[in-house]
Amino acid sequence: LTEETVQFFYNERAPSNKFPLYTEAIKFAKHENRMVRIAVRAITLSVYRIPDPSMRRYLLMGRHASYLNNVVWYMAQDCYAFDRALRRGSVKSI
Repeated sequence: LTEETVQFFYNERAPSNKFPLYTEAIKFAKHENRMVRIAVRAITLSVYRIPDPSMRRYLLMGRHASYLNNVVWYMAQDCYAFDRALRRGSVKSI
């Protein structure tokens, strides 16, 4: 996903569901299959790196913002666990 190709997936003039690729992907964020969750993360991280102000405002609205908050929280938890393991000298405990 790039600045040029995002136009095929994001329609800021749509009355509802302006970004179906993103909204459908985050529905599978807690899927039982690990590969599905990895695909969701790949899609969402690709979306987050696009510097489009309108799209970013949309992503920070309502339920979309809660997904981003969850991602940040889980990443922080992983960082803390990694830090604790490094301080103990054992990466196996991650």
